Amino acid sequence: MYSAEDEEQTTLGDRAKQEEVLENESPMEDPLTDDLIPLGMIWALVSAVCIAGQMILAGYLSEAVHPIQVYFIRACSLLTAVTVISWEESREYEPKDLLAYLLSAILDNIGMGAAFLALAYLSTADVTAIIFNKPVPSAIIAWALLGESLDLMDCVLATLNGIGLVVISEASMDYTSQSKQGLPIIGVLLSLFGLFCLSCMSNAARWLSLKRREDPGLLTCVSGLVGLVMSAVYLTITNSWGFPSTCLDITLSVLAGLVIVIGLYAFYRALKTLNVLVVCTVDTLAMPLAYIFAVTAAGQSVTWQACVAVGLLLATSFGICLKSYWIHRSDQ
Repeated sequence: MYSAEDEEQTTLGDRAKQEEVLENESPMEDPLTDDLIPLGMIWALVSAVCIAGQMILAGYLSEAVHPIQVYFIRACSLLTAVTVISWEESREYEPKDLLAYLLSAILDNIGMGAAFLALAYLSTADVTAIIFNKPVPSAIIAWALLGESLDLMDCVLATLNGIGLVVISEASMDYTSQSKQGLPIIGVLLSLFGLFCLSCMSNAARWLSLKRREDPGLLTCVSGLVGLVMSAVYLTITNSWGFPSTCLDITLSVLAGLVIVIGLYAFYRALKTLNVLVVCTVDTLAMPLAYIFAVTAAGQSVTWQACVAVGLLLATSFGICLKSYWIHRSDQ
């Protein structure tokens, strides 16, 4: 005969086992779920619009002040995310989680720093097209570093994506403007380097999201702290300090800061509910938005090569995303 005490101990033991199983299975669970996709998509779309906005504003401001000064403004604005940090959750983080936070912040700052420097050599639209072409490079890096699968279709899409990058890079080097300085190839190399860093950052964020250790507020704030130190050191060493002087430049700087903090927070928030490949694919919508602004508002001309290249980049990005989504559905 079981006593009430024995039955209570058995129940407690079963609960403990169930909790242990859930803890072990939770980190491996994919954050792509049916009930959370709409909200995640909204955050991803907000991120894409803000990416286009920050690059357009940064491109304008970089003609008035040093590009890294614009980057310093970006870092300062990101510090406001300290108000939305989940301090209760942060108590559960392990040292390797905090290391991933720091690594993600460093990669984000190096990548965006390279993007802002590239604005001195290339048009804003071309820099945006190169540096935010993250889905396919992110998938390749995930295969190389995280051991994720890569089949023949992925290789075909990666090849087409590479062709698109070559075409847009060549078209970018044909771009000339009196406001730009130096060789365009420098801007292309900076953009490609920034693309690599941001793709690595996306995989670091992916690792955190799979472990349920991702706090968008903390990630954004850490990125701001790292960017503040890096930009301040650069501006001090090169003696490039200088702030916007006109009312218009000051207003645009404040607007840029607001757009930047909303965009990065939205990116990390989207990663809490969506696969990183989906979020990066939605972010590629910043490409056509930047080109539309370049043609309609800035009066720039766009070559047919650039249109073909952007089409290839968008098609391969959405292609690898849809393939991943189809496989995920088939496995359920």
